[in-house]
Amino acid sequence: MTDCFPMITLSGSAENRGAIHGARLAENIASTIAFYAGLLRMTEADVHTTGRYFREQIHKFHPGYCEEIDALADAAHQPADWIYVLNARSELISQQMECSTITFRDNGLLGQNWDFSRPLLDLAVLLHITLDNNLQILTFTEPGIIGKIGLNNCGLGLCLNMLRLRRRCEGVPLHILMRALLETSSLEQARDLASSTPGARIGCLTMACNTGQEFCVEFAGNNCWFLSPPGQISLHTNHYLGRRLTPEGGIHASSHERLKTLAGLTTILRQQNIATMQRLLSDRSNSTWPVHQTWHTSLVPGYGEFGTIATIVMELPQRIMHIRKGNDPQGSFVSYPVLLPDQPESMD
Repeated sequence: MTDCFPMITLSGSAENRGAIHGARLAENIASTIAFYAGLLRMTEADVHTTGRYFREQIHKFHPGYCEEIDALADAAHQPADWIYVLNARSELISQQMECSTITFRDNGLLGQNWDFSRPLLDLAVLLHITLDNNLQILTFTEPGIIGKIGLNNCGLGLCLNMLRLRRRCEGVPLHILMRALLETSSLEQARDLASSTPGARIGCLTMACNTGQEFCVEFAGNNCWFLSPPGQISLHTNHYLGRRLTPEGGIHASSHERLKTLAGLTTILRQQNIATMQRLLSDRSNSTWPVHQTWHTSLVPGYGEFGTIATIVMELPQRIMHIRKGNDPQGSFVSYPVLLPDQPESMD
């Protein structure tokens, strides 16, 4: 295992971006498909039906994403249906809930832990994407998935917390919506997109900008609502805060306890800076339900060992992502700027 995640640079047309993604990450895409095949246990017919359904939904929303995904699949020598399944994986699996998000609005800082199954530790990747309008995106994602956690050169950053609710998910997948949000140039535009994109999805998205504003939206099937956290610090884990949909015990215990830990720690903060956020996301003061997860055996079959894959802190005014690989709280962060040399800072 190396001490940092690889970064792939994508530019040009949608087809060209997909072809580079697929060719450069072909082996990792195959491994990612194998991982999700073990979780989903879908027949070939199910993969085809599900993939075609989500392709249709994505095409209605943004045909260019289908051009990118189809080229990706072709270059990776994988069935396109499987790549669409990957991009809809949040709609198809009952994921364990182990991610924590923090925003320091005054300083334009946004960060989270991404906690998931250990096989993804050496598969996850950073994509640097340059679009035709000179918008640049840096997204931390899984091979074959075209959008996830990230920020852009307009100073917008995006985090994800998976939630759990017994609802059917359909329409535009959550990860596709995340890619679209990273292509917006203002928080107002992103908020409108989050509320208007068709689909029944489950999850929480936190989006902040370099000027100190943010929104946090929770999706519960066909319904969604925006939260208005008091003060200049906002926190989210993996249960609903805007509605009483997730009790404190049982499978939600970890989420509630991590939120309580972070709430307690933030009440005694002296400074809201990068080092503070990194320290909060590395906290293990609650040995039973730590914010920063050690490897432990998942109770859900198929997930194997579960823990923190990455800790991500984004400086939105500076357009920089700091990311630490793995779950060593003493590990080093590696910094990745969104702005590449000789590129404009923001869109015209």
